[in-house]
Amino acid sequence: MPELSPQSVAFLLFPNVTQLDLTGPAQVLSRLGNTELNLVWKDKDPVPTDAGFPLLPTATFDEIDHVNILCVPGGFGTMDVMQDPEVLDWLCKVAAKADWVTSVCTGSLILGAYPQRGLCPLHPTQHRV
Repeated sequence: MPELSPQSVAFLLFPNVTQLDLTGPAQVLSRLGNTELNLVWKDKDPVPTDAGFPLLPTATFDEIDHVNILCVPGGFGTMDVMQDPEVLDWLCKVAAKADWVTSVCTGSLILGAYPQRGLCPLHPTQHRV
């Protein structure tokens, strides 16, 4: 069987993310093979989850500008993220070039925040799962 071409996957990491919304899909997508998976936030300081323990970002917004798959998890921090222009600008930039833009639970609200602000409508060929 031919090997899958390299795939890059980015998960938006943010304070009070529901870790299972992030780590569940990350576990599945990491099994694709030939995949680079990043947890992306503004900086590489530990980010607290809504479960009380932190996760470590593997990349910053400045380091990731294109991925094949973008996934936005949900969590109690969703409302703050929806109002953060730095996060929305990064999502706009990355989502515009991604093959797949996905979300889990209230992560869909984050994805819905930027088109309504006029920042960046999704390309019509992109998929939301």
